[in-house]
Amino acid sequence: MNFDPNDAEAYRSRGAAYSNLKDYESALKDLDRAVKFNPNDAIAFYNLRINLSGIGRRAKSD
Repeated sequence: MNFDPNDAEAYRSRGAAYSNLKDYESALKDLDRAVKFNPNDAIAFYNLRINLSGIGRRAKSD
């Protein structure tokens, strides 16, 4: 997949795809990048928390 390495939406979308495949570790990597590039992206934050719970971890703010 070719995309702009600074495109938060692309990382968020790919993270969601990994999550659907239950590949939580890959999803977390992409969603973490999405949040770093766009810290105001509520959807990326939500998906990040869902994936953390999918692997039994909690968000750092908890």
